[in-house]
Order: sequence, then structure tokens, then C-alpha cells
Amino acid sequence: MSDLGDVRGLWWLPEDPDHKVPGALTFDRETGGELVLHGEMRRPEWVDNALPDGSVQRLRTRPEDERFAKLYPRIHGRTASTAYTLEDCFSVLVSERHQAEYAVERIHVNRVLKGAWFGESEEASFDRATADLRHLTAWVGHSGLHVEPDESPRPDGAPFVVLRADFAETFRSSTDPGEIQFTQSLAQDGDHIHELRVTQRWMLQFRQAELTSLSGLLDLVSDMQDLVSIAAGQTCDVDSLTLEHPEVPLQSLGGTVIGDRRAPIGYFARWANRSSSEGLMAAHEFYFSFDDLGGMAGVQKWMQFAARFRTELGRVMATRYSQSMYLEDRIMNACAALESLDGVGRGNVDARGVHLVDRLTECINVAGDPFKSLIVEDPRQWATRVKDCRHSLAHHLEAFRTNSTGVEYLLAEQLYWLFAMCSLRMVGAPENVFACIAKHPQMRWLTGEAARAERHGGPAQP
Repeated sequence: MSDLGDVRGLWWLPEDPDHKVPGALTFDRETGGELVLHGEMRRPEWVDNALPDGSVQRLRTRPEDERFAKLYPRIHGRTASTAYTLEDCFSVLVSERHQAEYAVERIHVNRVLKGAWFGESEEASFDRATADLRHLTAWVGHSGLHVEPDESPRPDGAPFVVLRADFAETFRSSTDPGEIQFTQSLAQDGDHIHELRVTQRWMLQFRQAELTSLSGLLDLVSDMQDLVSIAAGQTCDVDSLTLEHPEVPLQSLGGTVIGDRRAPIGYFARWANRSSSEGLMAAHEFYFSFDDLGGMAGVQKWMQFAARFRTELGRVMATRYSQSMYLEDRIMNACAALESLDGVGRGNVDARGVHLVDRLTECINVAGDPFKSLIVEDPRQWATRVKDCRHSLAHHLEAFRTNSTGVEYLLAEQLYWLFAMCSLRMVGAPENVFACIAKHPQMRWLTGEAARAERHGGPAQP
């Protein structure tokens, strides 16, 4: 994610714009932001206390509810040319100097909007968002970069090549309400003397027909993050996110509005879904590609599915995003999500007599192959084994009270892929998607482990 840097300026509460305090803001993607003020965010209140000797002592009053006094839902800031809105903040420490009306206050900042102010009770809403998803470029797989041989004669006879970067056509599809785009971004890097590089990224963009809350836009970004993460087999980090508002135009340094262009509003937050690796993936490492899914038509269907099953999808994907989640929790999360997926999908959430085994069996029928090959046993028998495992986990029966040998890594993986393949079937993914998943080395390994466990009657360990 792009760096916010060390931001020094004036800071104040939207409800008290006349009380501005100098300070410095820093932001770390691991720990969040910190605002260090040379003063206090809320005006300190002092009273005169008359002493018996006739002197007057200055005393500071304390608020009735000090917990509320430490909360700052929204803070405004300004540097020489940039506006800042800090969200969901709270005071960590106030260091008061002895016998002086001065203090240093440290404030924790959860989220930062760089480039705009939002009022005290105004909802932060936007109509455009651009996200840089780490593995999106390789997943899309289309490139405007070309290397061509240079056949012009050279004195030393050494071979030479010409690098050409062409702009690629934007991929578009409608959403409700608005449009989703994959847009190519080209950039130069290097000092133009020792080296010069051309970089290419595919960016995810949402263009809404009307203003949409920040949380609503983050849901849309998360839906695409989930799809690319499933395809990649690893977390697809949000490396950066910029927003746009129709009333925040792009301006020159002198304050002149530049045409009808928008000023980007940077969004900084501690993203919950992050991978431990900064590396990029190659195209052949994916379970399936953008083209395998059917291009933007497949993406559009996925977005419709994700909007309907967002809580179920989020619960299952949490088992992939959290590297430290216990296998027990992965199994319980996936079981609950699959149960709801079947109930909501078939419209019988509260139907009596439809038990977990029935719902899992129906999910297997929807998923079809290659999932049936992955479990290497009768679907209803497998579903019954899952039901027994969940029952033992939920009630902490003897097998799990003394040890966790009954918790199977293989079972957790199978449940995840059952949900993933059901989801892809429900969006009408082409058969090529499932053929590519079946050929992936990890899927072949899981299938082999399932066959080994079936032969020897024991669970596969990670």
C-alpha cells in the first residue's frame, strides 16, 4: 500500500473548527495511525481556586464521562495543500506539563481519508473507487507489453530488443447500480540513465450511478478480492484504494479547477485480509483465469452472487485469510456457511427435517466434479462424517477434550473447496474452470491424500 508519510499540519474537531492544534500524523499498515498533538484535541477547561492566603490556584476540570472524552469519531486536518479526515479515533495518552496549560496528546487513528473533509455527521460516501489488487494483473492475463527484436545493424553485432507498451482496452460490465471495470495502468520507473522500466497493472474500478457509502464500496472491493483469492489460492491483498467524490475536483497548485477531472481521495486502513508474502504470482499458478471464467460476463455473475451470499462468502474466506485460525474453527465456519448457502439458495432455511447431511449432500450434487473426485467416497457417507465431526467439535466431546487428532486438515480443505465449487456452479462458471481446478497441483495432491486416507482409514495431516 502506498505510504502516507509524516504528515505535519493543523488538526481540529469538525464541531469546533476554531480550536486548531498543530501535530504530526503517521500511518502504519500493521498498527494503524498515530496523531501526536502539541496541545489537546478538546479545549481544556480551567477554573480559579482561591486559597486561604489569598492566592489563586489554577485547576483543570475533568469531564463527567472521561471515556467519552477520549473518543474522537472524526477529526479534520490540513497541511499546506491537502485536507484530511481521520475516522474512528481515540486518545491514548495525554501528557500534561506541571502548572502549565499545555499538554501533548497521542491519538490512535483507525482510518484516514486523504484529500477531503466530511462534516461532523456527514456520511463518507463516494461514486467511484479504484483498487490495486495484488494478483489481479496476473489473473486478468492480458498485456500491452511487447518485446520485439531490433534488426538494425549494430557495430558490435550484439542482439538488441525494443520494448513497446500499448494501452489495452478496458474491460467493462454493469453492476447494480453502476459499472465495474478492469483498467490497465502503465508507468515508467528508473532514472532514464542507468535503467528504465515500464510497469503494468490492471486496476479494479467501480463507477456508481449515485453516491455510495464507504462501507458499501468496501464490500464491492471485498467481493472481487474473494474471487481473485479463490482463483489464486492465496490472499489477494488490497495494495491501495483511492476514492472519488463529484464535489472534490482536481485543482492546480494555484487552486484552479482542472476541467471536469476528479481529485483522488486516498484511503488508508489496516486491512484485515493480508498475506504474509509480498511476492507476485505467475499466470500458470492460478487455479483458473479471468478468461476461463468467461471474462466480464463471469465477473458480473460473481458480483451478483456475492451480493446475495456476502456473509456466507465472508465466513468461508476468513478461513483462508487468517493464517492462525484453528482447524476446528475452519471446519465450523465452512459447515455453517454451507448450511446457509443451501438453505438460502433453495429457499428452505427454516425447513424442518432438512439436516446438515441433507444440505451437504445437496451441495455436493451442485458442485459435481471435480469435487466428487476430491472426497473419494460416497457423498452421503462423507457428509455424515462431516456431521459427526462438527457435532464432536460443537460439544467438545472426548476426542477433542484430550487432543485434536480427530481434526483433519484434509476435511477443512474439502469443505472450503465444496463451498468454492458450489459458488462457481451457482454463477454458471464454464466447465473449463473446473477442468483447470482439477489439474492444479494442489488439487491433485489433495485428491491423492483423500485416496490415501480412504485406503488406510486415517485422517490426512497438514
